[in-house]
Amino acid sequence: MMEIHTVDDLIQILREHPKWRDRLRDVLFTEEEKQVPERLRRVEEALERLTQSHEQAISRLDRLEASVEKLWESHQRLWESHQQALARLDRLEESHQQLLQEVRELRAAIERLTSWLEKLDTEVGKWRGYTLELRFHQRASAILGYYVKRPRVVDLGLFVEDLIDSGVSLEDKERKEVLLIDELVSAKHPHTGEPIHIAVEVSWMIFPEDVERISRRAAILTEHGVKTFPVVAGEGITPDAKDLAQREKVLVILDGAVDMSSYSWVS
Repeated sequence: MMEIHTVDDLIQILREHPKWRDRLRDVLFTEEEKQVPERLRRVEEALERLTQSHEQAISRLDRLEASVEKLWESHQRLWESHQQALARLDRLEESHQQLLQEVRELRAAIERLTSWLEKLDTEVGKWRGYTLELRFHQRASAILGYYVKRPRVVDLGLFVEDLIDSGVSLEDKERKEVLLIDELVSAKHPHTGEPIHIAVEVSWMIFPEDVERISRRAAILTEHGVKTFPVVAGEGITPDAKDLAQREKVLVILDGAVDMSSYSWVS
């Protein structure tokens, strides 16, 4: 057997006899020290798992950073789009306000134009009425001559004065009504030859109030002993006015010609 004089001799012997080495380990190490290799193995495994988990966490963190970066970029684009939308909305609001102002100005202009047209229409209506009155005054004898005898336009002011001088008592209201007759024509009845008068209301377009007005004024003269027949003359007549004229026996003259449906007034 080999003698042991040095540590190297011992190491050599242990290499040659593995069982001795295990036996020597059992003698030299405590149970706790014997478990150190196993513990180191488990530590190494734990470190390996920790390393893998760490690498996985780093990978997830990298992916998370990339996702956050994309999310930030998307947020930036969304914010820019939002700002652009706000700017467009501001421009649209400004345009809307300008449009409203233009509409208000246009409405005011239309109202002024409408008012001006209404005034113009009123003035034109007046001038049409004046023109029609003048034409009827000039042609009264010719227009009425076919239906009555010896028609003649009388001076309304002198007629009223003569009427009052003859003893007829006209109230102030009645006198004003009579003086507002557009044309008063003296004539003779076509059948009896008795003196009659014709009170004429001249209007470009004949409305029911025109018929009512001349019927009332003719009635005033008739009530005071001056037999007077009412006439409305114009270029046109409303259906209501025409119906009323027939009921009130008011002669209708349109554009210089007698409406024969109202001719019964002289019967």
